[in-house]
Amino acid sequence: MKTNRFFTAILSVALCVNFVSCGDDDDNNIINPENAVKRLTSISYRDQSGTGLFNIEYSGEQVSKITETYKCPGYNHTWVSNYTYTTNGVTEKVDIQNSYGEDFTDITNYTLNDKGYVEKGEVDDGGIWSYTYSGDYMTSAILMLDGRKYVDDKYNFNDKGLMVSNDSFDTGIEYTDIPNLGGLFLAYDDDVLELDYSNLQYASLLGKAPKYLPKECIEYGTSDDDNKELTFHYELDEDGYVKKVEVKNLDGSETWWTETYTYERVK
Repeated sequence: MKTNRFFTAILSVALCVNFVSCGDDDDNNIINPENAVKRLTSISYRDQSGTGLFNIEYSGEQVSKITETYKCPGYNHTWVSNYTYTTNGVTEKVDIQNSYGEDFTDITNYTLNDKGYVEKGEVDDGGIWSYTYSGDYMTSAILMLDGRKYVDDKYNFNDKGLMVSNDSFDTGIEYTDIPNLGGLFLAYDDDVLELDYSNLQYASLLGKAPKYLPKECIEYGTSDDDNKELTFHYELDEDGYVKKVEVKNLDGSETWWTETYTYERVK
């Protein structure tokens, strides 16, 4: 069972964006995956501890393999996830190696709903994943093992396809007017690719990403030191896809992490 992971136009959100009036038919057409001209093939990232690479391979229109490597002083790991599809399910086989000498394999058999999204996963160690949706958007992810709830994540969407809050940012998420053409799952957590199910998100097995790119995420803790306030600064390519995002604190003085994206053209 997976545990939490180890820790040309330049368009800055602070410069250019307004709050979104989303949901128009034209916007839906822009973001519709059937109209996509590119698909994501890799995410290279740097956080405050190290660097990583998240590589996506396809077989036809389906994701067949995801490889993630991460390196920081004194530690590294490699996760290789292979996907095998059936009529109403998919099997994920994850081979994991790290610098502690651990080398093991996880296998999870997932059941898909009528939209092709995962609704249940049975892990070979006895864990059970369950996912719920509102339309095309995942609203909860739960992992049960030995009668205990190890993961209980909630995501709240409005009727315009925007995630307005979640467990990491319960005060709220504000959006740019930049369409999320690449289907990036940003603002789901306060770290880069930290979720146990990030692979499934980028394999298009956990519903769609929010329609627009986030501008700012806020959660206020019991003290100033506990506050989480993130801002997102984007660099776009000539087709409007994100080339790079820098995630910073509210005043822009500190970078929490960066992600750089590559795509392949499908049209």
